[in-house]
Amino acid sequence: MSHPWPTDNPPLGSIAQVTDLQKLLTAKGYSLGAADGVIGAMTRAAIRAYQKDQHLPPDGYASTVLLESLRR
Repeated sequence: MSHPWPTDNPPLGSIAQVTDLQKLLTAKGYSLGAADGVIGAMTRAAIRAYQKDQHLPPDGYASTVLLESLRR
């Protein structure tokens, strides 16, 4: 199922941001394999698990809002 990207929550714009997101997820205990800067199935699953644990909609989007949430 496809959904339009939320305009108030832009996607991550660089490989460095995605790698940072992956490292933060791993540090918080969410397994996703290597932090390679690619948003694959394992990264999306880790994002959804984090979102569920934080009582956020588990959409799997790698967004700037998600990255900021992980940095807190």
